[in-house]
Amino acid sequence: LLKPVLDKICLMTGKKYKEDAKTDISLRIITDHARCVSFMIADGLTPGNEGRNYVLRMILRRALRHGKILGLDLPFLHTMVDVIVENYRDAYPELVQNREKIINVIKKEEERFKLTLEKGEIMLEDIIAKALAESRKEISGSDAFKLYDTFGFPMELTLEIAQEKGLSVDVEAFNLEMSEQKERAKKAQAKVKLTDDLVFVDVLEKTGPSVFLGYCETASKNSKITAIIKENTINQTAEESDLIEVILDRTPFYAESGGQLGDTGKITGNNFEAEVLDTTRFDALIIHRCRVLSGIMTVNDIVEAVIDESRRKEITVHHTTAHLLQAALREVLGESIAQAGSQVEPDRTRFDFSFDRALSAIEIQKIENLMNNWISADYKRETIETTIDHARELGAIALFNEKYGDKVRMVIIGDVSKELCGGTHVDSTGEIRLCKIISESAIASGTRRIEVLSGKAAIDYANEKINELDKISQLLKTSPSEACSRVEKLMTETKQYQKRIKELESDIAASKTASLADAAVEIKDGKLIAINIQGLEPDFLKSSAEKLSDKLGNSIIILASSIGDKVSIIAKVSDNFVSKGINAGKIVNDIASQCDGRGGGKPNFAQAGAKNPANLDRALELIKQEFLEKYLK
Repeated sequence: LLKPVLDKICLMTGKKYKEDAKTDISLRIITDHARCVSFMIADGLTPGNEGRNYVLRMILRRALRHGKILGLDLPFLHTMVDVIVENYRDAYPELVQNREKIINVIKKEEERFKLTLEKGEIMLEDIIAKALAESRKEISGSDAFKLYDTFGFPMELTLEIAQEKGLSVDVEAFNLEMSEQKERAKKAQAKVKLTDDLVFVDVLEKTGPSVFLGYCETASKNSKITAIIKENTINQTAEESDLIEVILDRTPFYAESGGQLGDTGKITGNNFEAEVLDTTRFDALIIHRCRVLSGIMTVNDIVEAVIDESRRKEITVHHTTAHLLQAALREVLGESIAQAGSQVEPDRTRFDFSFDRALSAIEIQKIENLMNNWISADYKRETIETTIDHARELGAIALFNEKYGDKVRMVIIGDVSKELCGGTHVDSTGEIRLCKIISESAIASGTRRIEVLSGKAAIDYANEKINELDKISQLLKTSPSEACSRVEKLMTETKQYQKRIKELESDIAASKTASLADAAVEIKDGKLIAINIQGLEPDFLKSSAEKLSDKLGNSIIILASSIGDKVSIIAKVSDNFVSKGINAGKIVNDIASQCDGRGGGKPNFAQAGAKNPANLDRALELIKQEFLEKYLK
């Protein structure tokens, strides 16, 4: 499966695998990484600055740099997607469904990284040349940090390029510079993450941080547009149909973070209307991804910003549900449970956690019951701002990989839950109304995933199940409470009938087999039978061939049967005929190919399937005549 991908990159670079050890490393990295990023994007990830999105970005960019080593110009990696999709499509149809998305995401990231790489590599080459000229074996931490801070050039690539030149990097000094820079960033509100975010650094320096109103308000009537970004460039205006990113001085829109999806809604001014498709964050900036529906939007316009309140409400319900779920998991499974990720949507909560086995049905029910009891108790939600140390003293749960500032927001739900969280939540648990766990599964070794529906989604789910149960009860002519036992009784009866049918089919097959031996014709060194037996399942066809073989001895046995449009073909060839070059696999494939099918197997036994019984008798007659006339006279 990997070789066609490797062959593709070899063709693109003009390199041959196994000719040069150093070249082979780059060829393997590009091959593996192209496959990896295709799967990640098909799974819904996009290159980003945090968590798994950052992992995707670094894997992709490492492949691109090795392409540069082999002489390829960016962009090139997106052209490898088709060969990956083609080779993995049968087992992973999501690759086919997401082909265009995969290509577009990779190409866009390539174009962005091209600028980063060119600027950063020029600077790094100067740094390396200076180090070698001075007979130094190490690149200083300050130089490595300058690459990162100025161009967003990743530390991972600096290390890799330096190692190729026989140099190391003072990682400890780099980390010290990073710590100092983070402190400066808190004051300056201008932390650089990656090159494609530099435009937001400029905006942040000019406009200052966004003010978030969304904990208390769902609309703002006097917000001001402070920046418009189109295709990574700061603009003064935007027109109808433009896809843009808009910064407001104050906004009720929640930016995606902590697993909670960003808000959607509308931004309108005197001269325009825009739809907010998503809301994200860069440091202290809240970024509204918009499409202009009509008119012309201009920087400094005073606007009304209104979120989709019903969507936010359902997201809020599901976010508080996630807190209750974590508390219930810790109570039922133990306090060693640790959150490994979450996704809070309008119609469900997805919660990942560390645990080394599947949950039992009883445990799942206990967790769900606990959550619904807490919902019924209508616990009030309290939010306080405090220091991280004080929050921990109070027993708050925090994500191990989350970055926290001097002040943290702690969400307290009765005596049930205390978590550090910047998301939006219901005022009391009674607003959730109902929750229902719909799945529990493994997503990686030692990591489980639970999906929960709450609020309207849970009620709709429950109503749908009740309606289906009512339909089943009506069909069974029984009450819903007795439907399960009635179905179990029917299943038991069905199994008994199926067993009896199998016995009768076996009797019929045995009867037919007994008479089949009479249809065998004498040939040199044995007997030949090629016949169509109507109405036999493949298992009985196979057992018939075995019984005939025992009865006839040296023989070529070809049996076929059709039920509806389904054709089954079996061939069994005794050893003496196999030694003459007769192959059961070839026999069944020759017949099946004439009936829109295919098959194969060993020289002494093979089977095939097809879907056009109209040609079956003719195909059997042809193969029979072939043996009689050509091979066995």
